[in-house]
Amino acid sequence: MHPVLFRIGRFEARTYGLMLAIAFIAGIYYTIRKTRNLGINPNTIIDLAVVIVISSLVGSRLLYVVFHFNEFKNNLLDIINPFQSSGDIGIAGLTMLGGLIFALIFGMWYIKFKKLPVLKLSDIIAVPIAFGIFVTRIGCFLNGCCFGIPCELPWAVKFPLESPAGYMFPGCLLYTSPSPRDLSTSRMPSSA
Repeated sequence: MHPVLFRIGRFEARTYGLMLAIAFIAGIYYTIRKTRNLGINPNTIIDLAVVIVISSLVGSRLLYVVFHFNEFKNNLLDIINPFQSSGDIGIAGLTMLGGLIFALIFGMWYIKFKKLPVLKLSDIIAVPIAFGIFVTRIGCFLNGCCFGIPCELPWAVKFPLESPAGYMFPGCLLYTSPSPRDLSTSRMPSSA
């Protein structure tokens, strides 16, 4: 696991964030290239990308907060403030499912609002969605946050103790597919 790329003071550049950025950039590039054949203005796709990026970040944060409200009940400002009450810089805690749902809802709204060809554009956007899920799941794995249950399978992984998986199941081999109870990219417990 390699959750942190580098640190500058209290700021951490995280692997999950890098993988998320790669997914968005690759998806935008792919969609612009493919929609040129449909005669769609690239600026319209950039506008759609802004709608999707913002809505997916809001949705992923919102669903994380819903499932982890106990982390924020003493300081609600930590939900949106990048300068956390703990002294950390950044907003940790996103749920990919919330981001996907919000991105689909607001992306489709924008496509219909601009009267773009819904089915053709949906076919094109399906590829970056699948690629984005794949790439961000690698980020989840490197973060050690999305993990399954203890097992003895040959592909099971033992996560480091400082990762969320290692904290929850110290020294255990884990199946690396998320279980239904782990829907999000978890934050490290403050006591770890």
